[in-house]
Amino acid sequence: MEFSYKWKPIVDLSPEASFSRTNDLAALIRVWREQRDKIANRGALSQLTERLERQMAIEGGIIERAYTLDRGITLLLIERGIDASLIPHHATNKDPGWVAGTIQDHLNAAEGVYDQIKSGRSLTVGFVKQLHGVLMRRQTHTEAVDQFGNPIRVEMLRGEYKRRPNSPRRTDGRVHEYCPPEHVATEMERLLDFHRAHTERHVPPEIEAAWLHHAFAQIHPFQDGNGRIARLLASYVFIRAEGFPLVLVDEEHRSRYIDALERADETGDLSALIELFTEVQRAALVQALGAARDTHVTLDVSAAVAAAAHAVASRQPPAQALAAANSTASALMDACQARLQRVEEELSDSFAKMPAFSFSVEHEGDQGEKRHYFRRQVNDVAKRLAYFANTGAFHDWARLLLRSDGHAVILISAHAVGRPHSGILAISACFFHRVRSEEVTEESGLEPICDSWFQVSYLDTAESLMPRFQAWLDGALARGLNLWRAGL
Repeated sequence: MEFSYKWKPIVDLSPEASFSRTNDLAALIRVWREQRDKIANRGALSQLTERLERQMAIEGGIIERAYTLDRGITLLLIERGIDASLIPHHATNKDPGWVAGTIQDHLNAAEGVYDQIKSGRSLTVGFVKQLHGVLMRRQTHTEAVDQFGNPIRVEMLRGEYKRRPNSPRRTDGRVHEYCPPEHVATEMERLLDFHRAHTERHVPPEIEAAWLHHAFAQIHPFQDGNGRIARLLASYVFIRAEGFPLVLVDEEHRSRYIDALERADETGDLSALIELFTEVQRAALVQALGAARDTHVTLDVSAAVAAAAHAVASRQPPAQALAAANSTASALMDACQARLQRVEEELSDSFAKMPAFSFSVEHEGDQGEKRHYFRRQVNDVAKRLAYFANTGAFHDWARLLLRSDGHAVILISAHAVGRPHSGILAISACFFHRVRSEEVTEESGLEPICDSWFQVSYLDTAESLMPRFQAWLDGALARGLNLWRAGL
């Protein structure tokens, strides 16, 4: 039998893992903790949390291909609640009643995670088995393999460890081997012992969630439903850290998720999984910071004005905190301008004998007359990176112009996130062409040149962020220059 992955016992995190993170999620969680208690409209926050829970419940089955759902029906269920009458037969490959019931089972399992955290109880073998029993309540049978590696259909063991191998055979005939049934109990005890030790040494949640998820997936202790349990365990870690459930609902996330797990299997490198989990958690926290808008309706004008002022004042950090965040972003953009100048000089030297090419750098701070430039491009990139760009509250940009027969632009923009300004800023990067013809300037080929936006908060300092920002900026510039070169 040929293996694409050969099982081996799980490996603990290295001691240095506590200090290795791809993004400063801790700063965003601290901002959230500070502002959460000032939220005037608790109902809006509760609704956001419920929507995220429904998303997690729905994606549990979609990612594992337990059922399919049209994107429009998925969004409808997220907004209105889990109701079989909202699911047309043509929108899924299973009976709508069964799909709705299965999603509700996933929701019940998620509620069990919240209850476990509220009661102050840690993860135990009994709790993990209980989660599985709730999650798989409607599934009676599943797939396994016999002693010859052939697929067979067996009874679903709810809340019990597997008794048969469940290692899948790939399309190329090779087998991805999970933990053999006889070693599952020992490996699960080791998993939870390691997890408790990580809790004591305060491993950052994005690292612990990725490690716990991947290690559990390597064991694959149940006959089926292991991916869904793994994501519930990752959610447990984030929720306990005062974050939100892990939601990977779209196809792009699914593709990155599977690639990250395979990379971790092959090399032991969790960085791609940590990066994905961080990105998803950050999106939820930014949503939460902007979600609790005061929705109280009154017909009294004075009362309405006062309510609006209170809603903004209660949600915004003090003016000095906003000023500190803006100042930090401006300092990073000053460093960005200096880096662009060095790139411009290098390009000018390299193309000195080619007069058709010229290069220049422009930088406009938040108080400049041209601060409103490039709002459309910035907003477009923000939508692709799943956040709201508030260039009205703050906007500092720098661009590198690459001129030949047309103009190419590498644009770096710093701007507030959400409305009103919550003390979180984003720095994004994009590339596009500007072509002038018949007195009209047209743009084309707008592309983000960063995988995620660079985060700045009022709890950060420019000094602490600078090394990571410079690495992020160089990565963006390299991608932008490669796009330019490809079009020459």
